[in-house]
Amino acid sequence: AGTTLLADPKIILLGIISSLFEGHMYIFVFFWTPALVEYAHNDNDNGNGGSSNYHDVPFGVIFSTFMICTMMGSRLNMILLERCQLQAERVTIFVLGLAAACLAIMGGNHKKNSTAWLPYTAMNGFELCVGMYYPLMGILKGRLVPERHRAAIYNLFRIPLNAIVLVALLNDFSVAQSFRYSAMFLTGAMGLQILLARRMVEERTDQYDAYHAVMVDEEEDCDDEGRLELS
Repeated sequence: AGTTLLADPKIILLGIISSLFEGHMYIFVFFWTPALVEYAHNDNDNGNGGSSNYHDVPFGVIFSTFMICTMMGSRLNMILLERCQLQAERVTIFVLGLAAACLAIMGGNHKKNSTAWLPYTAMNGFELCVGMYYPLMGILKGRLVPERHRAAIYNLFRIPLNAIVLVALLNDFSVAQSFRYSAMFLTGAMGLQILLARRMVEERTDQYDAYHAVMVDEEEDCDDEGRLELS
């Protein structure tokens, strides 16, 4: 599995991208509840009707909206791939960029003259990206990772994923810092995805050129055989 991983740069890129997104997704899972309490407290300080009480934040309703957005993301992904005929690697670029933007909004300064609605909307946008991400990553992994080594390679992908989460939790970052760092890393993941998409397009082009060359050679051979039979 290690040899297969090192032999194909596309698999390495895919592993880094998936580790970055999933690692920072778990960071979001750890921090979304304290983040909402902080946003609600800021609303209360600004006189916008917020609450400084942890128990007054409707976590159940909020989590339900997250799940709805995740489902909507999965459905949107199906529309883009099947009806619009977009390539999975290109849609993934959009997903990573949108996720980075949502995390940047969550990590912004919401203490002065702001409400909790903007970061809360960004959270729902991030969950939309999560719903789109997993089907897309499943398609890309199915194309790039050999089936006989798939389980072992997926386990190798989890090493940097777990390292990202541990570093974030052990360094005692604030909620805003965690989201800002996550936005930075997902922006980097988007850049890597652009590189991966280019490599995949180049590979498909090379395969098409090789197939076209074989077909041309076969047609020429058939023409030569036909001329010999006529002569």
